[in-house]
Amino acid sequence: MCTLATFLVSAAGDFTYEPPVVKSALFMGDEIALLESERERLASNIAGFVSNSLSSRPHPRELRIARQLLGLSLHLNSRDRNALVANRQLERGLVPKKVEVDYQPEVLAELLLARARTLLHKDTELDKALAGYFFFVAMEADPENEDAVYEYEIYRLDHGDPDWDALTNVGDVRGASVSE
Repeated sequence: MCTLATFLVSAAGDFTYEPPVVKSALFMGDEIALLESERERLASNIAGFVSNSLSSRPHPRELRIARQLLGLSLHLNSRDRNALVANRQLERGLVPKKVEVDYQPEVLAELLLARARTLLHKDTELDKALAGYFFFVAMEADPENEDAVYEYEIYRLDHGDPDWDALTNVGDVRGASVSE
């Protein structure tokens, strides 16, 4: 007997998705230069961007980026609805439905670019690491935004690639190094 869930997984699930492991959110609390409400809004919109940008048959690169961005969302707000739902659906082989977001990708990119520039000039390594993640998301959200591409490349030259393993592969990352 073929259940609806089995049919959906086999029809859409020609891909393998490994969900990020997030047991303790890294970018929550007073140690990061973002207000809780801003973290919540960014987490939801980044996760929404993932859901809205995936193709009906995601390629491995899309799934890798989805994993990274959903990991970031969950580290900003571990209870974000968009991130939790998209993550679970992808894990089951389902492409998430489109969701309503506050910002279109181009606006999200500009917002993240502005926040990343501010975070980069803060004193903590955590803020600087978050800046790198935000530059990356800005570049992914609007690949034609030359400022986002440039800022990400400069970040990489100065600080190295963002350490996505710190957001996706570690259960409890508090106290762990987020830069290479």
